[in-house]
Amino acid sequence: MKDYNDAHSPMKNIVSNMGDVEVWIEKAAIKLGINIERLEKQAAYAIVNSVKTRYVRGNPRSWWLGLALPFTKYDSSESSLSSVLPAIDGSVFFIPEIDTVDLPVYQLRAAILEPLLAECPYFEYYVAGGMLEWLVIESDHNVFYVCADKRVLGHE
Repeated sequence: MKDYNDAHSPMKNIVSNMGDVEVWIEKAAIKLGINIERLEKQAAYAIVNSVKTRYVRGNPRSWWLGLALPFTKYDSSESSLSSVLPAIDGSVFFIPEIDTVDLPVYQLRAAILEPLLAECPYFEYYVAGGMLEWLVIESDHNVFYVCADKRVLGHE
């Protein structure tokens, strides 16, 4: 088994940065002068639980591995986040994938999410509509997964 804590391991920075995602987000928000709200632990748990109950089967390592509803995939190297979000107006729940049981949840305007992410190193994340009516995931395989009821996406 590889020792990722070895000073010469190329994985050392990846492993040690897993806890840094929240710092990256907060520093990016300050740099951009934008307001984001990190939900309290109980509220964050409720949002994560509601999203997972609706969109995810089982308890996969990453949610895109167990999507429960039909989804559309987009190559994230060819499509922007704002082009695949079902709605760019209004508030969303932004859930970074980090290596903890209790995922942080931020509430922010959808329109500021892309500039915020541009200021951060890459990490997987989930974005849920403000009423949890859709879910967008960016995976570590350069894929956006857009999951929603067909009526929300306008494909009746």
